[in-house]
Amino acid sequence: MNAGYASIVVMGMTLILLASGWKPLLFGSISGRGLVAFATGWIALSFVQVPIGGWPVNGTLLLLAGISVWAAARQRKPMDGAQLLASGVMVGLFGFLVHSLAEGAPMLLPSPDGFLTCWLALLIFCLYRKPLPQIGVLSLAVLTEALLHQYANSGAAALGYGVWQDRWWVYLVVTRLTTILLAAAARMVRDKAGRLAARRKKARD
Repeated sequence: MNAGYASIVVMGMTLILLASGWKPLLFGSISGRGLVAFATGWIALSFVQVPIGGWPVNGTLLLLAGISVWAAARQRKPMDGAQLLASGVMVGLFGFLVHSLAEGAPMLLPSPDGFLTCWLALLIFCLYRKPLPQIGVLSLAVLTEALLHQYANSGAAALGYGVWQDRWWVYLVVTRLTTILLAAAARMVRDKAGRLAARRKKARD
């Protein structure tokens, strides 16, 4: 599949799920209007190119930067917002390291994208559970990795096209699904443990 197609497919699937009533599970308290505005902005800005520092930058990266700042601003305390931004940069550094290792030693990581997607989803799950902070972290992570990759390659290509758009949407879906599944598994374990403890207490009485 050509770079950029995966983001279109995943975005279409996400919009279908939202229209089918899955929004509360996938995106929690984020409003439907906000999600529609984001999707509309993504499509519109994907055709926009802005020169920044001599680099041609796709408009979607500017949208991701705005989402990261907005997610940080929505935190209860300024320190919480700063921690969210720091977490996004940290995850982006991890992603850049993984892809750099894969380029230098491909035998160690034959499938860096799959490896990184799984670990990124788990890492973000450990940091945050709610949708908005997760989206803020992964948005800043993609932005950080894209900037580092561009700098390492001396700005050889336009920034924020194709593969970066694919990564953001795949990261988003895998992170949210991982969060939903692990949270459901944790609830099942707690419920099972609670029933078992109740049975033991009843047996002792």
